[in-house]
Amino acid sequence: MVCATPSPIASGIHFLADVPLDRLAISDLNPRTHRDEIRIAEIAEFMGTHGFDPAYALKAYSEGEGYHVFAGGNRLLAAHRAGLRTAPVYLYEGLNRAEIWRLAYRDNEQAEKHSRLSPVDIWLNYAAQQEREGWTQEYMAEVLGVSQALVSYRIRLSRASTLHTPVSDGLLDEGHCLEILAVYQTSDSLAPWLTTDQVQAEVVAAVLSKHRGSSAGIKPSVKAVREAARRWKGLIQAACEAYESITESTWRERFVKLLADQRVRTEAGVQQALHQIVAQKRRADEAQAARLRAEADTKDREVRRLQREETRLRYLASQADKLLCGDARELMTRAPAGFHLLLTDPPYGVDFQSHRRVTTARKEGIANDGKDEALDLLADVLTKAYPLMAEDATCLIFTGWRNEPEFRQVIEQAGFTIRGSLVWVKNNHGAGDLAGAFAPQHERIIHAVKGNPKLVRRAADVLSGHDKQNSEHPMEKPRDLLRQLIEAVTQAGDTVVDPFFGTGNTLLEAYSLGRDFFGIELDETWHRQAVDAVHHLAEERCPHDLAS
Repeated sequence: MVCATPSPIASGIHFLADVPLDRLAISDLNPRTHRDEIRIAEIAEFMGTHGFDPAYALKAYSEGEGYHVFAGGNRLLAAHRAGLRTAPVYLYEGLNRAEIWRLAYRDNEQAEKHSRLSPVDIWLNYAAQQEREGWTQEYMAEVLGVSQALVSYRIRLSRASTLHTPVSDGLLDEGHCLEILAVYQTSDSLAPWLTTDQVQAEVVAAVLSKHRGSSAGIKPSVKAVREAARRWKGLIQAACEAYESITESTWRERFVKLLADQRVRTEAGVQQALHQIVAQKRRADEAQAARLRAEADTKDREVRRLQREETRLRYLASQADKLLCGDARELMTRAPAGFHLLLTDPPYGVDFQSHRRVTTARKEGIANDGKDEALDLLADVLTKAYPLMAEDATCLIFTGWRNEPEFRQVIEQAGFTIRGSLVWVKNNHGAGDLAGAFAPQHERIIHAVKGNPKLVRRAADVLSGHDKQNSEHPMEKPRDLLRQLIEAVTQAGDTVVDPFFGTGNTLLEAYSLGRDFFGIELDETWHRQAVDAVHHLAEERCPHDLAS
């Protein structure tokens, strides 16, 4: 059990003779990361015979219901292994974490009590405390009473994983590492040949290999490591200068690949690789010059054709920007001035249930398809469209026979003149009133005009359209029907506008016929599908144009 009245040793330090092991844990301020299992086993064997010597009591601070050991981690593990129930503890109170960390390092400097702390443990602990505690290098140096340069150096060493094993094994020390760290790859472009980690690993291997002969068991001198580092620095510098002397990126890449393939590790090897690349490049340049002289006229024509093609492709890519997603009432004013045809299939005002023009996947009815809503929506859009249209322009609007009178009134109030009512005969009919009404097999298209436009191609006022739909959109109109309407009232180069374009068939057909286009769709799903279709159509047309 813990002593009821701890014995004071000094201000803020108390001796607790018997602290239950289950109340003790190794602190994250304890600097030792790698623990020697053989050493722990030796301590455990001693404790099993003689118990826990109070002269080697653990050092800890209280946290929560237990104690965190910042010095004596090996002894705590050995006590558990020896089957002890308690351990003597020096309890430190009134100290902050930085002060405890400093005490942990001072304890580990007392080599007569235990094995010295591995340099690698010190490196890793410095880096861990900087990350975990957020301490600056300047603060850490002040806490430990060392230079800031040393703290910075050791944190750099924590990241140099190639040095950890030889240092842990006692083959190298920090003095050697300082020289090895000075060798690093200065150019990312040369990394396929040699990285900083590879350089440092090979410096270590070269130095240690040299000392496995008559010098086996003796650490290499710092001078020997410095000399090896100097040779590698010279190698890297030679490679960088050779790389920079090559002006073209392709040949630079070939040079780096040659260095890697030949595993070049000498300055002479670098120069030899450079000579090979220079010779290859000279032969390639001579061959290219001959081809250019023979093909000058052809190349010039090709360059001009590619420039024209690039301009054309940029234009095709820009077509998708003419398909806006949002409310037609807000976006109609962005339609191009002077457009020639407004061809659209707006909400009819019949509360049709479908998946068209909805703002979320949960809604099933057509947006704005209540009768009053539909009429107000159409009136607003047409009023904004009218002043943007050409002086002589056409308006073709799909509707149902029930609401055609109200649609006509809205169209006329927007400023248009009604010229007729077209009939589209479908290739199938709806269900409707199966017992009391004829099967519905047509829709109406109101023909209205601004000014006095002439038909480009006169067609009958009863039309058919049987193209298969491109999607599951319930109100999608056949492309062949839309083609007839567009060709009847517009010419190539005219602009077609659809403020309720759905899957975009109207605009796709306009594009296919050489018309410009602009459209708006509220539903993001249908808008995205239409944009994809425009891109696809542009890609289909590109090969033909390139061959022309």
